[in-house]
Amino acid sequence: MEQRCSGDAGPLLLVDSVCRERARRRWEVRGVKAAWKIYLWLALISYAGVTVYTGLRASLSLWVEVAVTLVAFIGLYGYAYSKQIGKAMFWKAWLFVLICWDLVTALMYVKMLSILMLVPFLWFFVPLCVALYRYGFRSPTLWEAKPVGYPTT
Repeated sequence: MEQRCSGDAGPLLLVDSVCRERARRRWEVRGVKAAWKIYLWLALISYAGVTVYTGLRASLSLWVEVAVTLVAFIGLYGYAYSKQIGKAMFWKAWLFVLICWDLVTALMYVKMLSILMLVPFLWFFVPLCVALYRYGFRSPTLWEAKPVGYPTT
């Protein structure tokens, strides 16, 4: 039987340690999810700006980069907002595609890369990979739930 906390509406009304621990976890999860949402929108806006700026010299590799990254952003959106988009297996595979594509792209442009370009790349790439990893591999409760409108037969 689950213990009900008398002050679920606000953390100041909680009286026992179990309820305080639940409230702490709930606030931590909200804070972490809020950070992922902020990252999503900041990264998406900055990526759109860079893509528009370099889009004047569009090449096939740029269009593939945009397609791969936009799909990754859809996964990031699903993770940040706890939305079930597609299947977990797809996101596990897409993480591999994203890592391989970015490594190939980095190797193609290794002569143009500098230390100054490494910082924005890591700021953008590492959290995106972490989010896709957590979305595909570490969100079992999200993938166990049936999506809205799923037939119940």
